[in-house]
Amino acid sequence: MKRAFKIATALFLLSAISMMTLPAFALDINLVRQGTTNKVNIRYTGADPCNLPRAFALVININSKAVITAVTDYKTGESISTSRGYGIYPATIAIEPNGNVTGWGTPIASDSDPLPAGADQVLPSKNIVLEFGSLYAPVHDWTNSPAVDGNLCTLTVDCNGASGGPVITMTSEATYRGGVVLRDRTTFAVNKSLVFPCTCCDCLNQAVVTSTEWNAWVQFGKPNCWCYKRQCRGDVDNVKSGPYWVSTSDLNILKSAFNKNDTILLTMTNGICADFDHTKVGLYRVANPDLNILKSNFNKSETLVKCCDASQDCTLTQPEKWNFWK
Repeated sequence: MKRAFKIATALFLLSAISMMTLPAFALDINLVRQGTTNKVNIRYTGADPCNLPRAFALVININSKAVITAVTDYKTGESISTSRGYGIYPATIAIEPNGNVTGWGTPIASDSDPLPAGADQVLPSKNIVLEFGSLYAPVHDWTNSPAVDGNLCTLTVDCNGASGGPVITMTSEATYRGGVVLRDRTTFAVNKSLVFPCTCCDCLNQAVVTSTEWNAWVQFGKPNCWCYKRQCRGDVDNVKSGPYWVSTSDLNILKSAFNKNDTILLTMTNGICADFDHTKVGLYRVANPDLNILKSNFNKSETLVKCCDASQDCTLTQPEKWNFWK
């Protein structure tokens, strides 16, 4: 009896330890804004590696005047160890007669297939359907399968004259495409929203800035920080620290963005805000000229750190309005 009791106790303890060490998986599919830019990642996290999503079908809607102008940064092709993810787009993939893929297509679902009411697959759009699929071998090979966390794509939003907080919603497209389907053929419901801050107008005026500067501003999602009143003097965050507009908080952001290439800078919260002269030096937008600007204004009183508008009176008047303050 004692031996049986000891065995039962040991089995119970092993079971308890096993339960304590099993990882908990909580799949989440969400909209995540890139810092203060006009870019939003569609991101999934917490997937079960033994029951990964096989396909995503999502409806993206944005209300008010704002529109989605681009869908970028998505994977193409099979999931392999060096490039894991969801890069198969059956509705738009191009395959020649002998079976070779000539184009992987895009996440924007084909409008030749049934679509939910109101969907418009031509950008700019307020309501689009996106599809993502995966292909990897062998099926149970975690090396080649998509990772348990990752970005599906990036949306670029144009406020288009909207003000306040337009709402972006993301829901499963289950009517025609099955929604989000896991490997065991069960489905996962998605219903998420993101309030997207918009100002009335673009703070840069394409007619009065250089094309190089305009293109860089658009590339980084039209960041509002480039139009802060003292951004050209080294103010990254538009926040006053005591008597100083340019202080340690601005220096820390510059340090994190310093000499980072565009690919890295695009992933950094407020990194592009440290590009004070809006000029690229070699591979880098945040470089020595920006550091020198910050140093010359660091911990200086407000009277010594002038605004960036042409008259330096911190009041925008025509033709300064919505210009880059110069």
